Amino acid sequence: MVIEISFKVAICSKNGKMIDEHFGRATKFLIYQIDEDGSYQYIETRDNSPPSEKLEEHEKMLYNSMKIISDCKYLLASQIGPAANNKLSLQGIRSFGINMPIENALKRLGSSRSKNKFLENIQKPPRVFS
Repeated sequence: MVIEISFKVAICSKNGKMIDEHFGRATKFLIYQIDEDGSYQYIETRDNSPPSEKLEEHEKMLYNSMKIISDCKYLLASQIGPAANNKLSLQGIRSFGINMPIENALKRLGSSRSKNKFLENIQKPPRVFS
Protein backbone atom coordinates (compact mmCIF):
# COMPACT_ATOMS: atom_id res chain seq x y z
CA MET A 1 0.00 0.00 0.00
CA VAL A 2 1.37 3.42 -0.96
CA ILE A 3 0.54 6.33 1.30
CA GLU A 4 0.40 9.64 -0.56
CA ILE A 5 1.57 12.36 1.78
CA SER A 6 0.79 15.96 0.96
CA PHE A 7 -0.42 18.98 2.88
CA LYS A 8 -1.84 22.44 2.31
CA VAL A 9 -0.28 25.75 3.26
CA ALA A 10 -2.21 29.02 3.69
CA ILE A 11 -0.22 32.16 2.86
CA CYS A 12 -1.02 35.78 3.70
CA SER A 13 0.12 37.97 0.82
CA LYS A 14 -0.89 41.32 -0.65
CA ASN A 15 0.83 40.89 -4.01
CA GLY A 16 0.95 37.11 -4.50
CA LYS A 17 4.76 37.03 -4.54
CA MET A 18 5.83 37.91 -0.99
CA ILE A 19 4.62 36.82 2.44
CA ASP A 20 3.84 40.40 3.39
CA GLU A 21 0.47 40.43 5.16
CA HIS A 22 -0.40 40.18 8.86
CA PHE A 23 -2.73 37.25 9.59
CA GLY A 24 -5.20 39.54 11.38
CA ARG A 25 -5.44 41.86 8.37
CA ALA A 26 -5.43 39.32 5.55
CA THR A 27 -8.23 39.85 3.02
CA LYS A 28 -7.35 36.58 1.28
CA PHE A 29 -5.36 33.40 1.74
CA LEU A 30 -3.33 31.84 -1.06
CA ILE A 31 -3.55 28.06 -0.75
CA TYR A 32 -0.71 25.84 -1.93
CA GLN A 33 -0.24 22.10 -1.78
CA ILE A 34 3.17 20.60 -1.01
CA ASP A 35 3.64 17.00 -2.08
CA GLU A 36 5.77 14.25 -0.57
CA ASP A 37 8.67 14.95 -2.94
CA GLY A 38 8.78 18.64 -1.94
CA SER A 39 7.11 19.93 -5.10
CA TYR A 40 4.36 22.48 -4.64
CA GLN A 41 1.50 23.95 -6.60
CA TYR A 42 -0.95 26.81 -6.22
CA ILE A 43 -4.47 25.51 -5.51
CA GLU A 44 -6.71 28.54 -4.99
CA THR A 45 -7.31 31.91 -3.37
CA ARG A 46 -9.79 32.04 -0.51
CA ASP A 47 -11.42 35.35 0.36
CA ASN A 48 -11.38 36.46 3.99
CA SER A 49 -12.99 39.21 6.05
CA PRO A 50 -10.30 40.29 8.51
CA PRO A 51 -11.29 41.09 12.10
CA SER A 52 -12.39 44.63 12.88
CA GLU A 53 -11.16 46.71 15.78
CA LYS A 54 -14.40 46.12 17.69
CA LEU A 55 -13.64 43.50 20.32
CA GLU A 56 -16.99 41.72 20.04
CA GLU A 57 -16.54 41.30 16.28
CA HIS A 58 -12.85 40.47 16.51
CA GLU A 59 -13.31 36.99 18.01
CA LYS A 60 -16.02 36.06 15.52
CA MET A 61 -13.97 37.19 12.53
CA LEU A 62 -10.84 35.48 13.87
CA TYR A 63 -12.84 32.25 14.17
CA ASN A 64 -14.07 32.69 10.57
CA SER A 65 -10.49 33.24 9.34
CA MET A 66 -9.38 30.05 11.06
CA LYS A 67 -12.34 28.15 9.64
CA ILE A 68 -11.40 29.21 6.10
CA ILE A 69 -7.96 27.59 6.44
CA SER A 70 -8.95 24.67 8.68
CA ASP A 71 -7.80 22.10 6.10
CA CYS A 72 -4.28 23.57 6.01
CA LYS A 73 -1.33 22.24 7.99
CA TYR A 74 0.64 25.51 7.97
CA LEU A 75 0.00 29.25 7.90
CA LEU A 76 2.68 31.64 6.70
CA ALA A 77 2.16 35.34 7.46
CA SER A 78 4.43 38.35 7.92
CA GLN A 79 3.11 38.64 11.49
CA ILE A 80 0.69 36.82 13.74
CA GLY A 81 -0.42 37.68 17.25
CA PRO A 82 0.15 35.26 20.13
CA ALA A 83 -3.58 34.67 20.73
CA ALA A 84 -4.21 33.78 17.08
CA ASN A 85 -1.07 31.64 17.03
CA ASN A 86 -2.30 29.68 20.06
CA LYS A 87 -5.78 29.19 18.61
CA LEU A 88 -4.37 27.98 15.30
CA SER A 89 -2.08 25.60 17.15
CA LEU A 90 -5.07 24.12 18.97
CA GLN A 91 -6.60 23.44 15.54
CA GLY A 92 -3.44 21.63 14.44
CA ILE A 93 -2.21 24.47 12.23
CA ARG A 94 1.42 25.53 12.69
CA SER A 95 1.90 29.22 12.00
CA PHE A 96 5.07 31.11 11.20
CA GLY A 97 5.69 34.86 11.11
CA ILE A 98 8.13 35.34 8.24
CA ASN A 99 8.72 37.90 5.51
CA MET A 100 10.18 36.37 2.35
CA PRO A 101 9.21 35.43 -1.20
CA ILE A 102 6.48 32.79 -1.28
CA GLU A 103 8.52 30.57 -3.59
CA ASN A 104 11.48 30.49 -1.17
CA ALA A 105 9.25 29.68 1.80
CA LEU A 106 7.50 26.84 -0.04
CA LYS A 107 10.83 25.35 -1.16
CA ARG A 108 12.18 25.46 2.39
CA LEU A 109 9.02 23.97 3.85
CA GLY A 110 8.89 21.26 1.18
CA SER A 111 12.52 20.27 1.64
CA SER A 112 12.16 19.99 5.42
CA ARG A 113 9.17 17.64 5.20
CA SER A 114 10.59 14.37 3.92
CA LYS A 115 8.70 11.09 3.77
CA ASN A 116 10.64 9.72 6.73
CA LYS A 117 9.73 12.67 8.94
CA PHE A 118 6.07 12.22 8.10
CA LEU A 119 6.12 8.50 8.76
CA GLU A 120 7.75 9.00 12.17
CA ASN A 121 4.58 10.77 13.30
CA ILE A 122 2.17 8.10 12.07
CA GLN A 123 1.10 5.77 14.85
CA LYS A 124 1.77 2.12 14.28
CA PRO A 125 -1.12 -0.30 14.82
CA PRO A 126 -0.94 -2.20 18.11
CA ARG A 127 0.84 -5.53 18.01
CA VAL A 128 -1.38 -8.57 18.27
CA PHE A 129 -0.02 -11.67 19.97
CA SER A 130 -1.48 -15.05 19.19
